[in-house]
Amino acid sequence: MFINLQHFINTYKIDFNCYPIQHEILFIFNSHSLKKKDLNDNKKLCAISLYYVIVLNKYDIAKTLFIKAINNGYFYAYYYLGELCFAIGDFYEANKYLKLALEHNIYDSLQKLGYLYLKIFKNTKIAKDYLKLSILHNNKNAVYEFCKLYDNMFDMFLQLSNLPKNKQIEKFFTVFQNYLDENQIKFISDKLNDCSICLDQQYLVVLQCNHSMCFECYTSIKKYNIKYVKNNDYLTCFEYLKIVNTNQYLNDINLLIHEHKKIQICHLCFS
Repeated sequence: MFINLQHFINTYKIDFNCYPIQHEILFIFNSHSLKKKDLNDNKKLCAISLYYVIVLNKYDIAKTLFIKAINNGYFYAYYYLGELCFAIGDFYEANKYLKLALEHNIYDSLQKLGYLYLKIFKNTKIAKDYLKLSILHNNKNAVYEFCKLYDNMFDMFLQLSNLPKNKQIEKFFTVFQNYLDENQIKFISDKLNDCSICLDQQYLVVLQCNHSMCFECYTSIKKYNIKYVKNNDYLTCFEYLKIVNTNQYLNDINLLIHEHKKIQICHLCFS
């Protein structure tokens, strides 16, 4: 029977991007060769296991087949088994199998372990360790999870910068910087004096975001939670003063009598 893999991905919301054998799965599904005679082929065995999970919802059978693949010497199945246990909510079993995968140098398990300890076991310290190791093994997706551990992105960068310099730390920053570059994101540390908005609100900004405002005006905007009201995309200090020209803000306006640069502020900061 012909099986439309994309249909099952969409229907069961399965993320096949984390499976290195996705192309083998696609070939097996579409070539009608998904049969039990393939049990001696470990990659096909894992594909069959995924078939039981996605199509038939037979988790016990899938687990048995993954274990058979492991007994055949295909240790990557530990990772698949950990993913399966995680998906069905058996988190302690997931932890066990993901760690077994790691013992066999399956470094893809590092990010999942970090996520497991962060979201399920609520152990931020261990989660950080796993995510840092994952980044050191060139997992750029772990950068995103690692960033979410910090409220203040600039502080995080400074803390990492103060670590002893060695090859591992240099590699960490290389992977980290590649992730930022590929996603058109950069730290604003070289422009702290130019943009108080980025320092106070964004920390990480899109490269094309070219905005600024004097500190006093921006502080007052934050204080009164003034919403962006102009029809076009920009708001200057002078226009801000006109917006707040009421008795309620009189004291602030007196404090804001200074030389305002005629510069524009990105509308994204007020979205």
